[in-house]
This record gives sequence, structure tokens and C-alpha cells, in this order.
Amino acid sequence: MKKYTLQNKITKTFMGVFTCILIVITIVMAVVSGNVYWNKSYQLCEQLASLNVSLLNNHIYEIQKAQENIAKNAMVKETVEFVSKQKKRDYGKELQYWRKLDEVFYMFANREDVSSAYIIDSKGKYLYFYKESLKVGYNMLDQSWYRNIAESVYMDTCYVSGFHDRSYLVNEKEEQCVSMIRPIQIHENYRFAADAFLVCDVKMDAILKNDDDKNNMRFAILDRSGELYGQETLLLSETDAKKVIEAAGKEDTHVETLKQSFLKSSLVVSMKSQGFGWKVIGVKELQEFSYLMITLMILLGCTLVFVVLAVLFLSKKVAKNILMPMNRLISECNQVASGDYGITFEEKKIEEISFLSDTIEEMVRNIVHLSEKVVEEEKQLSAEKLRVLQHQINPHFLNNVLQTIKALAVAGETDKVSRISTLLGHILAYSVYEPYENVKLETEMESVKHYIELQNIRYDNRILYSVEWEEEAKFVQIPKLTLQPLVENAIEHGYGGRNKISINISAEVEMDMVYVIINDNGQGIAKEELDELKRKLEYGEVYSQKSSIGIVNVNERLQKTFGLNYGVQIHSRDHGGTTVILRIPNRERERSE
Repeated sequence: MKKYTLQNKITKTFMGVFTCILIVITIVMAVVSGNVYWNKSYQLCEQLASLNVSLLNNHIYEIQKAQENIAKNAMVKETVEFVSKQKKRDYGKELQYWRKLDEVFYMFANREDVSSAYIIDSKGKYLYFYKESLKVGYNMLDQSWYRNIAESVYMDTCYVSGFHDRSYLVNEKEEQCVSMIRPIQIHENYRFAADAFLVCDVKMDAILKNDDDKNNMRFAILDRSGELYGQETLLLSETDAKKVIEAAGKEDTHVETLKQSFLKSSLVVSMKSQGFGWKVIGVKELQEFSYLMITLMILLGCTLVFVVLAVLFLSKKVAKNILMPMNRLISECNQVASGDYGITFEEKKIEEISFLSDTIEEMVRNIVHLSEKVVEEEKQLSAEKLRVLQHQINPHFLNNVLQTIKALAVAGETDKVSRISTLLGHILAYSVYEPYENVKLETEMESVKHYIELQNIRYDNRILYSVEWEEEAKFVQIPKLTLQPLVENAIEHGYGGRNKISINISAEVEMDMVYVIINDNGQGIAKEELDELKRKLEYGEVYSQKSSIGIVNVNERLQKTFGLNYGVQIHSRDHGGTTVILRIPNRERERSE
């Protein structure tokens, strides 16, 4: 068998290992860099596309709101009625109306996205125009997009056309736009019928932003009919554009990479506007990725040559001096790995190995110290989390109470306003002020009474309730704000449109256990939902900020306060009511014994 000297073996091993490691690291760097670059590009494209969708929606909603205000304006209706009833045109009177309408339509003066606005009667003739003029005597029913919308109007809302030219203007324009059409009804009839239409031409160039040179991102809009507006800005071939349109038409959100050449590819993101059905298509060029790969390959080659020469030279130098002290150091490190953190590292004669040994020893001490610190901080965090969970108040509850106070104040029911304000004050004071930890069950029950009384004002006394407890149970300690979330669930989810709901709360003592029972006759919980809830309670799943305060939260607090033998049980039937049972220890009895 051929033998090698240790130096030769180390030299060849070092060269082989370092070369392989370098190649692997470079490949990993290329893959990771590519993934990071692609993900960042995708996130950027998605964010910019989402921004344009939001911008598009906001512009359209703002124009819709302005249209609604104009269509329902008394002067607009008066003008439509006057013109429609004329047998012979009175131009002087019409001019007076036009001047008044100019004041109404002035809200479009500073809107760059609204290029023109006009009122069209039911026969297709214009009654008034703002900004740009229509051709004299032109009948808008000759425009197919307008005719299709006008003939399909059946309710008082805004209708949005597809892309079309503007050949109906005095100064004809080939630029594409969309029009928003709002029916005008002079009188409120039982059956909706439009007496005229308010039309606004909207320029997409004023909405879409295609000047993002920094991010190299371009945008276009695909309407519901599959027509692409702004295709020339995407700089795509006809084949690629057709492929993008087909893909965008199948999914609300679509991401695709188009390979255009060896050094050129593009990332395409399409995103649907849920309000109008249009889709914003964004294209970002990815040529930076190709340049990155070429740079990495050049860097790999140069680094590989340098490393091979460096390893060949250095391995001969270090092989003789590093082996023995390194083996001792490895042995000491293995003892640490096996759990012997009290080991003392021997002093090494080689300065570098000695420094490495001292560093590892210091690191072990730091790890032990940090481990102890992490354990202590985890304990403090757990205690603080319990306190935070105790003092969370449902924002929807506060909003509903404030809305109720507002409604009662408007109705002049000052007694109810005073009572509900007092009850809300009690609830907030109880939630915020000390004691922060456990309270007497009697105190918790009284707070729940305040909560139900407040809700009863909101629900017009349709909540029948009873709260009672055995004398021995009232001094039992319970985490503050434990019962209110459960009663809130009973009211909010159990009510279900019923005329009345009954809630009974009681506390019973059995030896060293106290049972708090909350029973309602509400609509109950569906079997699938109930099974999932029981599973969470059984496996002790903890509270998440993404979920509402409820049974899982209460169960977590009880178990962290008293132990895993305590907590919450739930029984329910779909449309058959719900019963929640809390098991807490009778510590008063334990102390007396």
C-alpha cells in the first residue's frame, strides 16, 4: 500500500477540501444571490403593482364620489328637467343654467385624470360639457361603448367602460381613455329610469406611473375585455405581450419570468383590482442577474487560482506545527460538546492555537452565562405576557359602545347615556388599575354584571341573565378579566339574530375545586369548529395576536397561573346553546386545612 508523509497528505487534503469548499460556496452564493435578487425583485414588482392598483382604485373612487355628488345636485337635475321639457330651445336660459353648472363642475378643475365631463340626455345628445367640447349635434349613441352601457343601466351607480378613442370631441384625439358613466334621475321613482347620463373621460396616463427609472419598472392596464392599454411602454414583443395577456386573464395575481435572450430576461407581475376588474401589469428587466452571474464566475476563477497557490504554500508551513496542539484543542472541545462546561483549557505553546483556545474557553463561559440569562428573561417575558393578555380590551367592543352612546345622545336619551358611560367607566377602571394580578371571584363577577348591563343597553334589554355564586366561592382568587371574554363570546356569537338570549353564570365549590359555569341558549357552535376548539384546548395551544381574545386565551392564562390540571372545558351543540366550564383551585380551602 502506498504511503504518504503527513505533510503531503495535509497539503493534498487542504488543497482538495478548500477547492471543493470554494466551488460549493461560490455555487451556493450564486444560488442564494439569485434567489435573493429574484425575491427582492418580485417583492418590489408586487409592491409597485399593488401601489398602482391602489392608486388606480383611489382615483376611480374619488371620481365616482364626485360624479355621485354632481348627479344628485339639485341644479343638475333642474337643468336636465328644463332642457328635456323644452319644445323650443331657449339659448339665453340655457346659458344661465350652464354658468351655474360651471360652478358645480368646478370640482374637476384641478383633476388631471379627468380630461372632460359632459351631460348626455336619454337620446344621446349633450346638454352640457366641461373642459373639452363635443361635436355639435353629435349623438353619443353612435359610440358602441356608450350605447352598450346606456342600454344596460338598471340601477343608480357608476358604470366604467373599456378603453376607447375620443372621436366624438371637436378636437378629435386618438389617445385611449376610459369613461365613467353615472345615470341622472330627475325624480325618485319606484322603478329606476335614467333621464340623463353624466360622463367623465379618464386619462390613464395621469394615473399610471411609468417614470420609475430607478427600479426599471413599467406598467400597463388590462381591462375586463382583455384589451391592454400602454402595451408600448412594456417594451415586449407581440408574442410576449400575447403570452402575458393570456396568463393575466387566468389568475387574479400572476408572476412570470420571460427569457428574452441569454443576458436579458424580465419579471412580469399582474395584479387585479377587486373594485373594477382591471389588472395592472408591471414589467421589470432582470439583466442585473445575468451580470451578477458573470461576475461571480470571474471571481470564482481568480479566487480558485489564488487559493490553490496559497494552500500549497501555507499547508507545508502549518502541517508540522498545528497537528498536536490542535488535537488537544479538539479533545477539549469534545468535552465541552459532551456537556462538561467546567473544563479548563490547557495553555498552548503556539500563540495562534493558544489564542484560539482562550477564545473558545471565553466563548463557553459566555454561552453558559447567556443561557442562564435567556432562561431568566424567558421567565420574565412569560409573566409580562400574562399581564398584557389580562388587560386587552376588544377594540370592536369600545367602538360599538361609543357608537351606541352617540346614537343615544342624538336621540336625547340622556339617562341611558349617563348609565352606559358610568358602566363603561367601571369596566375601563377595572381593566386598567390595580390589582394587576388575581382578584376575588366576587369582584370579577361584579365586573361581569357591569359588562352585561352595558351590553343590555345596546341590545334593548334582550339579554336575560343571572349571576350567582356560593358563599365559599366568592373569596377564591381568579385572574382578572377572565370571565368577560367568555361572556362577550356568548353575546356576540350566541345572539345570532335571536329576539332574546339567556346567559346564566354561577360558581360552585366541590372540595378543593371551584367550577365557574357560563351557560347560554344561543345558536351554539358548529361541530367542525367545536372540534378544532377542543383540540386547541387539549394540546394547550397558546394565544396569538392574530386571533381574538377568547377561550384559548383564558385557558392559557388559567394553566399558567394554576397549572395544567386546571383550565377550560366547552360543550355546545349547533343551534343548541353553549356551556363553558372553568376549573380553578380552591386555595382558600387548602389554606384553612
